[in-house]
Amino acid sequence: MFESSSEPGRWDAWRGVDTATLAADLAQLDWPTEADVDPEHAPAPIWAGSDADAGRADVPGDGGQRDNAESGPHSESNGWLDRLVAADPEQRPVPTAAQVVAEAEHAPVTGRLVCRLAQVDPASLDADGQVGLAVAWSRVRNSADARVVDAVARLAAGGDGADPWDPASFTWAEVGAALRLGDGAATGLVHTARTLTGDLPATLEAMRAGQLTRQKADVIVELTAGLTPEQRSEVEQATLTKAADRTPAQHRAAVRRQVDRIDPDALDRRRAKARADIRLVRAHLGDGMGELFAAMPSEDLDIIWEAADAWARREKADGHPDTLDQLRVAAIVRWAESFLTHGDPTTCDTHCTLPDTTTVDSQCQAAPGSDATAAPVGAGCRPRRHGRPVVLNLLWDLPSYLGLTDNPGMSLASGASIPAAVLRDLAADNAEVRRLLYDPTTGHLRDATPDTYRPTAMLSAFLALRDVCPTTPTGSPTPATSGDLDHVINHADGGPTTAENLHSPTRRWHRAKTFQHWTVTTNPDGTWTWTSTRTHRSYTSRPFDYRLGP
Repeated sequence: MFESSSEPGRWDAWRGVDTATLAADLAQLDWPTEADVDPEHAPAPIWAGSDADAGRADVPGDGGQRDNAESGPHSESNGWLDRLVAADPEQRPVPTAAQVVAEAEHAPVTGRLVCRLAQVDPASLDADGQVGLAVAWSRVRNSADARVVDAVARLAAGGDGADPWDPASFTWAEVGAALRLGDGAATGLVHTARTLTGDLPATLEAMRAGQLTRQKADVIVELTAGLTPEQRSEVEQATLTKAADRTPAQHRAAVRRQVDRIDPDALDRRRAKARADIRLVRAHLGDGMGELFAAMPSEDLDIIWEAADAWARREKADGHPDTLDQLRVAAIVRWAESFLTHGDPTTCDTHCTLPDTTTVDSQCQAAPGSDATAAPVGAGCRPRRHGRPVVLNLLWDLPSYLGLTDNPGMSLASGASIPAAVLRDLAADNAEVRRLLYDPTTGHLRDATPDTYRPTAMLSAFLALRDVCPTTPTGSPTPATSGDLDHVINHADGGPTTAENLHSPTRRWHRAKTFQHWTVTTNPDGTWTWTSTRTHRSYTSRPFDYRLGP
């Protein structure tokens, strides 16, 4: 008559069968009683479904367990047969979009749940359902982030960064290039993956279940860094139960309180660790504006604030029309301009006219390759990098410079747009103008006004202008001059010191190449191809495009 099977396709044989005839045939079978069946070896009901078997639906009502009153076809109600027919996917009612969303807000994140959510049209839901859909997809994202962590942790297994010849120590490069992350973000992901899979498994499991965001998991990783594995586990148990219901700020505060309670002496250790994380970060917001973020010890922060505030109040007392906030920022800019121009941050505060920069440069000429440390502090020498004074390079097209058009310019150091009016003011202040020629087809720089610098310095300056940013797969908003100059073909192997064989990687990517975890080749179009010796994946980096456009 029929053969029990776990294959979804076998259920097709039941479709279209007359149930009365089927019941009569089943009645002829010799059904076993409960005494005939060993409970430990009883076969599962043939109608029982599973989440992994998407072609078969679970039978509603009894969760797949037979009711003793309906144990076979001899039952007056034929309940077993009703359930068997209901197990046919074509007979089961299709859940509405609202029902799918309601379930997805709380149910375990599975493949079936994701497939159902993908079929939900937000326009078919009311306001409550649309909020629920956002919650459901957020839970899916949290679970997906946990899967990313699992993959990265496996890739990083065995390497802690101590051995530069170990490919796992450069997992950040593999992850950064593949996921298009910056070096810092890629390194953070690798660290988080190692920590979650090693010392914080409960946190990772909460992510898998969709209850915890990657952001909140990072907070636990960060704030428990100085604790023992046992103490980290205690923090997990105390904070995870309420983490899903807290905002990120509340979650951070709760974890901090718990860490302080478990380890009261951690404050000094956290401060020591925080000092290693001192940094200055710029962010351009568009419209010619940006933000400067500085992480530093509190006493240093107060020094900068008090100095800028005192300078601003002095200028305000002298009748300056700007606000105190504007003048505080102006103080920092004034000191930076003075240092870049004179090598002394106070010169512009005491002199109304700027000295001839050519005279200053001739007095402070340093050997090729020297940097700002080559000149004594306060000697009136401009800071240098790669043998040339540090400058801010702004790109502007010639028609706008001549006043024929009003195209905005751009800062090569950051890519931020600069309004034409601001650039005209800078030009009026005797800013140095340099002619740059680029290939109109590729936008790559071809010439930077020969005879401006000495040959070796000129080559360094040309590379900085050509590359603009580091030539690595992950890119970077920092200027190329902050990185290294590297021979694509190693100099020891006969590689020439020419523009075609030189590029500007960051120090970390330079090390990855030096220790043979990555190779670099040049291409006829002026691009570079980085190839991982571990995964054999390749990524292409391009010089800056000087055509005013993306």
